[in-house]
Amino acid sequence: SLVIRLKTKNKQAIITNYIRLAEVFKLMQEYENGISALNDAGKLANSIGASNKLLAVEKERVSLCEYKEDFKQALFFQKAVDELHKEVLVQKTDKRVESIVNKFEAEKQEQEATIAHLKNVELVRLNNQLNEQNGQLSNALNSLSKAKVKRKALTFTLILAVALFLLTE
Repeated sequence: SLVIRLKTKNKQAIITNYIRLAEVFKLMQEYENGISALNDAGKLANSIGASNKLLAVEKERVSLCEYKEDFKQALFFQKAVDELHKEVLVQKTDKRVESIVNKFEAEKQEQEATIAHLKNVELVRLNNQLNEQNGQLSNALNSLSKAKVKRKALTFTLILAVALFLLTE
């Protein structure tokens, strides 16, 4: 399995295979081979920045030290595991915070776009209403103007009729 993974260059899977290989060496009591496999896995995990994989490597290193009853080394590596665990948690928290901030920003932009759209719709409605009212006022003014012209014409006709009446007498 490791040979296939090495050929495909799937680094995450290679690391996992090295860890499993170390477990097998531990059970076979070939501790140095197990440490060597974990060293290879650790180097690879560091090279790709895979904190989760590095954490798994160090946990297996602790297990291997405990299995061979080297508790001093196990404690040393357990401290490394604890630090890595904190680092992984911080990274996960940072990613979650970043995700939440990005989601918030996207929702905020969407809301702002919706508000702008609604304002535009309202402005268009008000503009149409004003145009309609302007048309009504214009029609009313035209009607008044026509009525005023008719009244002037009627007044002029009446004055002319009176003048003609007076002239004929």
